[in-house]
Amino acid sequence: MIDRLPVKEKKLLVTTRYFYYFIIQYKNKILITKRTDNDIWQSLFQFYLAETQQEQQLDTNAVKSMLKEKLNLSNGYSIESISKNYQQKLTHRTIKGNFIYINIDQQIEVENYFWINKKGMNQYSFPKFINQFLETNEL
Repeated sequence: MIDRLPVKEKKLLVTTRYFYYFIIQYKNKILITKRTDNDIWQSLFQFYLAETQQEQQLDTNAVKSMLKEKLNLSNGYSIESISKNYQQKLTHRTIKGNFIYINIDQQIEVENYFWINKKGMNQYSFPKFINQFLETNEL
């Protein structure tokens, strides 16, 4: 008879990612992109994403700084709202983030992003994280 010693299984390392989605509106259009990353959200759509290594304390100045850094926007927009913090737990990852809703005065071009009519958003599939926001907030 062979006795088996207990084997310690590898503990699953859970990482946290911080997503800040900018819902950029120009007139009745919203800027989105199709995800091409090879992950569970592949081929789903999303708003403009700014991902950070650490959680950000969002206030108007922080949002203005992010818009300047990521999209080179320093004026010609208004910040309509900053959402509460949303969270989604996956097996190996926790997603935390916010949605920042802004209106812009002029349509901008962002590589790999395109404009859709706001009324036609239901034709696009979004990840659960974004759907949680959309179910409780009207654009």
